[in-house]
Amino acid sequence: MTNLRKYITNKTNMREILFKAKLLNGEGWVYGMPSCDMKYIFYPGAMDSPDNYEVNPKTVCQYTGVKDKNGNKIFEGDLITYRETFELPLTETVEWKGSHYSFDGDLLYDWNDLIEITGNRHD
Repeated sequence: MTNLRKYITNKTNMREILFKAKLLNGEGWVYGMPSCDMKYIFYPGAMDSPDNYEVNPKTVCQYTGVKDKNGNKIFEGDLITYRETFELPLTETVEWKGSHYSFDGDLLYDWNDLIEITGNRHD
């Protein structure tokens, strides 16, 4: 698929809205929708439910709409490893750049079949 076709496909399909954050007690990640103050994560589709998790607001990360080569969802702040030609593997952080997600200046969706999640900057 050409880069232009990937771009058009990614721009016309609605992506899943999902967030993750680290539990306030530091015992792992939870996934769902954040409260307005980013202090709680609710299960998707259950915003009115009393079931929520208290999280560290500084660790809230949004899903990019892109998956890595293993099918894992890539979130803002994830550390990804990739290899350009025969060079040593490179590790970069996924960041929001005003209108798109990127790493080291490259658009994230151009590389999704070559990158692998290796952690998160909050780990």
